[in-house]
Amino acid sequence: MKLLMIEMDRKTNQSFSFGLKQEGYLVDNTHSMKKGIWMAKTNYYDLIILLAEKEVLKLEEILKDLSLECPLSFILISTRNQTTENKIKLFELGADDIVDSNFSFKEFLLKIKILLRREKLPTFSLPVLQVDDLIINRKNFQVSRGGEKIYLRRKEFDLLCYFYQNRDQILSRPNLLENVWDSNADFFTNTLEVHILNLRKKIDSRYPKSRRLIQTIHGRGYRFGLAPSLSGEI
Repeated sequence: MKLLMIEMDRKTNQSFSFGLKQEGYLVDNTHSMKKGIWMAKTNYYDLIILLAEKEVLKLEEILKDLSLECPLSFILISTRNQTTENKIKLFELGADDIVDSNFSFKEFLLKIKILLRREKLPTFSLPVLQVDDLIINRKNFQVSRGGEKIYLRRKEFDLLCYFYQNRDQILSRPNLLENVWDSNADFFTNTLEVHILNLRKKIDSRYPKSRRLIQTIHGRGYRFGLAPSLSGEI
């Protein structure tokens, strides 16, 4: 499982990051809220941990942004002095759990384990994405192209969403395995290639080369999207 920890306090960040790594999690961390949001938007994480002690006034705006851009990631928040009304609003904006700032590491770890046992059911205000005539509905996990529904297995759907989040970028094989699978993925199997082959058959096989969305960049990896520009979010 891959986690992102965003915390303004360096000491807390390093201490908790070390503890999570000892538990076997892959952890990226930053004490910069701005950088953390950028990392969340450009990589796939199973869980985003937002320890927002110094950003309380911006928390609702940040959470709304994260829940929209990272719909398949769980979001765990720690803030101080939150009223019941404020907590309800944070849950409505996409938080999956909220803990008080005075939590212990054991409580923190338990919250993470409980969250990651669940299947993520994303909530966000704009769940529909579009590239060319491919439509991805992240709320109900439905995909269609040219008006025809496409059935995807969950891992194929996760892979497609990761491609979309990183559209127009070249993604290497290790990058895809690490971010769509997890730290235990076997880099020497053809699991990724099989999933990409199946995904191509389902979304690209009926289209000419100029309109195929999954492109192989020989020796480097894969790129998703139409050149030179892509359709945006609707």
